[in-house]
Amino acid sequence: MRSPGHRANILNKDYKELGVGYCRKEGTEFTHYWIQMFRG
Repeated sequence: MRSPGHRANILNKDYKELGVGYCRKEGTEFTHYWIQMFRG
């Protein structure tokens, strides 16, 4: 919630659907990868 852009998307009342994805990939820079998709 510290990111203004992410906060605006999360609190936007126009979005009715949310998709979340996760992938764990050993040996990569971050290992854990997340994605959020907001849809109105």
